[in-house]
Amino acid sequence: MKSGLYTLIIALFFIFSCGANSNSSKSTTDIDQNVQKSKQVPDTITTPAGFIKMYETSGDLDKDNVEEKVIVYNTNAKSDMGSLREIHIFKNDNGQWKLWHKSKGAVLPSEHGGLSGDPFRKIDIKNSTLVIDQSGGSRDKWNFKHIYRFQNNKWKLIGATIINETPCMEKNKLDYNLSTGKAIFLKEILKCDTNGKLKSSKKQTINITKKLKELPDMDGYYPGDNEFEIDGTEDIIYY
Repeated sequence: MKSGLYTLIIALFFIFSCGANSNSSKSTTDIDQNVQKSKQVPDTITTPAGFIKMYETSGDLDKDNVEEKVIVYNTNAKSDMGSLREIHIFKNDNGQWKLWHKSKGAVLPSEHGGLSGDPFRKIDIKNSTLVIDQSGGSRDKWNFKHIYRFQNNKWKLIGATIINETPCMEKNKLDYNLSTGKAIFLKEILKCDTNGKLKSSKKQTINITKKLKELPDMDGYYPGDNEFEIDGTEDIIYY
C-alpha cells in the first residue's frame, strides 16, 4: 500500500515538473520574440507630399551586416511616358531610418511599357547590389534587368541583361558586364507553323568586349536609351 502511494507521489511530481518546464519554456520564447520586436526599426519614413509608395524592399547594400531599406515612389512629376519615379534608399541610424540617397531615372515612367502596362516589375537586393527588373511592349516584347552597386561613393551601373523578342521571327539577348567589359550576345531566328507554334530556331552566339572609360551613374540613367553595337553584324541593342 505504502509502495503504491509512493509511486503515485513520484508520478504527480513528474507531471507538475513537466508542466512547469513547459510554461518556463513558453515564457522564454515569448521574451525572445519581444526582444526581437524591440530590435526592429520603427517605420519613421514619411512619404513625400504628392508621392505614392509603389514598392519597398530591404537588404544589406554596403556590406556592414545592417539592412538598408529601398522604396520606389510614383512622383507628382509627369512626362510624355506618364508619372516619373524616384528610388529612395534609407540607412538605419541608431534605430531611425535616415535618407541615404535618392535617384531619378533608373525606374522607367509609368506608361513606358506600352500595351503591356506599367514596365516596373521589382527590385531585388543581391550581393549588395540593386537589381531592377522592367519589361514591356506589344507584339515586340522587351525585358530589362540592370544591376547597380555603390562604389567610390556613387551608385554605378555594373551589369545589364536585355531581351528583345518578336514572336515567330527573332529573339535577342545581351548579357553585359560593364565592370569587365565582357558581353555575350545571343541571337535566335524563330520559325513557327501556321498555328503560331514554334517549329524551329537557329541560334548564334557572339562574345564581345566593350570596356567603358567610366561606368554610368544610376542617377539620371535612362534604361534602353544606350546603344550597344554587335561587332560584325548590323544588330544594335539598346541597354
